[in-house]
Amino acid sequence: MKTGREPPTARGGTPNSGGVAAHPGSVKETVHRRAPAVFSNLELCQLSVEMAADEVFWMRPDSTIAYVNQSACDKLRYTREELIGMHVWDWDPLFDPKVWDGFLAEIRSKGSIFFGTHHRTKDGKVFPVEIKGHHFELDGEEYIFAYVSDISEQKEKQDALKRYRENLETLVHERTLALEKEKEKAEEVARELEQSRQEAVGLARVKAQFLANMSHEIRTPMNGVMGMANALLQTGLSTEQLEQVQAILDCTQSLKSIIDDVLDLSKIESGKLSVEAISVDLWDCLAQVKNATGQMAVDKGLALEFPPRPPQVQPYLGDPHRIQQILINLVGNAIKFTEHGGVYVDVRFTPLDATTDNVEISVRDTGIGIDPDMHETLFERFTQSDSSTTRRFGGSGLGLSICKQLVKLMHGEIGVRSDVDTGAEFWFRLPLARDTACALNKAEPEPITRFRDYSFAGARVLLVEDNDVNQKVATVALRHVDVLADVAANGLEAVQMCSAGTYDLVLMDCHMPVLDGYAAAQQIRALPGWETVPIVALTANAMADERYRCENAGMTDFMSKPFDFKDLAALLLHHLPQFARRRAE
Repeated sequence: MKTGREPPTARGGTPNSGGVAAHPGSVKETVHRRAPAVFSNLELCQLSVEMAADEVFWMRPDSTIAYVNQSACDKLRYTREELIGMHVWDWDPLFDPKVWDGFLAEIRSKGSIFFGTHHRTKDGKVFPVEIKGHHFELDGEEYIFAYVSDISEQKEKQDALKRYRENLETLVHERTLALEKEKEKAEEVARELEQSRQEAVGLARVKAQFLANMSHEIRTPMNGVMGMANALLQTGLSTEQLEQVQAILDCTQSLKSIIDDVLDLSKIESGKLSVEAISVDLWDCLAQVKNATGQMAVDKGLALEFPPRPPQVQPYLGDPHRIQQILINLVGNAIKFTEHGGVYVDVRFTPLDATTDNVEISVRDTGIGIDPDMHETLFERFTQSDSSTTRRFGGSGLGLSICKQLVKLMHGEIGVRSDVDTGAEFWFRLPLARDTACALNKAEPEPITRFRDYSFAGARVLLVEDNDVNQKVATVALRHVDVLADVAANGLEAVQMCSAGTYDLVLMDCHMPVLDGYAAAQQIRALPGWETVPIVALTANAMADERYRCENAGMTDFMSKPFDFKDLAALLLHHLPQFARRRAE
């Protein structure tokens, strides 16, 4: 039954109060009597309700419908004229007309209500809905506003999930019965798995500790061997003796490379492998790679060709050590797998933008080649083209995997072009930023080509080292460049000596008794006047976090053991340029 009043619009008005009536036919007639701006806003509100995707109803207290939007008509498949004046239970099969008064009292009391039910279309189809009802009393008239959402799809998903859960519960129940029959066996398996897990955790811990100890314990005596061999080179040796000492240095360098590869593998597995972004002279890298691999090619009678250094060189920002490591691996492999012909290295530069070049370095050989089916797995760990290759040429198959990880860390790519018996061409591309600052800096001293190129007479250096052999190695090396160093056997002695005197540079071992190098560096930094004096870490620990520990302790620089005498001279040149005097030829 109608009340004779039309329902309020979004503004709560009625035809008598100047609002817009709910039926589209009365909207413009009323709005024409309003200002243009009001017409626009009211019409927009009316259209928003009319075009809403969900059903919208206005109901009177007697349960009859005063207004429906087009979506309600479409969902229920009634015309608007048919729905106006109908009761809620005419399309809600779950709504009992007897409870209407109770429903009306509840929504009057609460102001709004939310519940789920079902609607039935004109042709008998029933679908689930959720209803948000609100009670309003406007202009003396009472209305219930209902916003209805079709949840058929949601209900279907819920029903499917319910069926899935029921099926799963059935399966779990059946499986539980089966497990109960094998309870003793399952408990034994669980005990074995837990024991295996604990053993694996323990082995991983032992492995990590072993690698850390191995780095320190092997590098420490290696530093003594390499240092004493370098010291012998500075004495008057015969040609035969020079060759023997050089052989010692070559062997220690090979051993150092093996240790570095093992440590790199550990860093890769733990995600701690890192690269630097310092000034790189690519042509210097190529020259050092040629020097490192040249004798291998000579011994096999192979040509080894590198591009000539151009007159003008563009420095880049990158990691020269890692670039050389990749190249030495690729060139070394090419020489190893080539019996006749040669190995040829090439470099190409392609600008990427105003500050960056794409640098591609390729290594081509005339060797045995590689089956294309093996290309994808070639860069995996412990992989070679076939087992006969390992027996014939040796090697662990680890180097290319490390190369791939290094190139990835430098945001580059690596690949191979090859076929069986046609040779191979390995290449890698790196996006490298141009180092314009380095190109403008011409004030640096000339690079050291020999250990004794410079004298540092007058510099006061404190060597902090607990190992007697390493003390002797460092003091001999410093003496050859005219530096007489004071020696402290532990960190506590170093702090006391720094408190009592002044030094231009401190060379600090990190692992010592009484007081280690980290704590000693922190205490020295706290002394008056020691805020900027260079403290350089000398450590046999080459794990990834060692450099950060040294920096956090206040140390200025970092040098790994074993070190070459020339590396020590370069370090002095960097930190004590005020004392550097180039010797006459």
